[in-house]
Amino acid sequence: MSEYFLDFSPAAEQYRSGETDDPESAGELQITLDQTLKSAFLEALHTYKISIRLYAGSWETFPIPDERYDTVLTSETIYRTDSLPSLINLLKATCSPSGQCLVAAKVLYFGVGGGISDFVKQVEQAEGTATSVWSKEEGVGRKILSVHWT
Repeated sequence: MSEYFLDFSPAAEQYRSGETDDPESAGELQITLDQTLKSAFLEALHTYKISIRLYAGSWETFPIPDERYDTVLTSETIYRTDSLPSLINLLKATCSPSGQCLVAAKVLYFGVGGGISDFVKQVEQAEGTATSVWSKEEGVGRKILSVHWT
């Protein structure tokens, strides 16, 4: 397992300890409508001086910030091969050279043609590197890649 996933926030301990042995809900986090989890999350962000910006929409329409981000996270964003160039341009423009860009995805998206290998090839063509920092091989294969630019 990678260094990225070794520390868990103590603020979430009560939620992790509520995990179940039921295989149907393995890996799921039970979230209720009470504000306890939200309050703990916001407190942890404040304590660790973390700010988050979330965006949705076409990669071409994302605003390029004046300053680059220390961490850029994406998940399920590489399923269409025709959108990879614009996604890679955005990642390259927004992630700090000393920062980390993490891309979580399925190894292969059946029926739409995208996947890890196409993404890695295009990152390399854009003068970057993509290294696997986590993988799951059983069932639907998944990986988390750390992407850096040269």
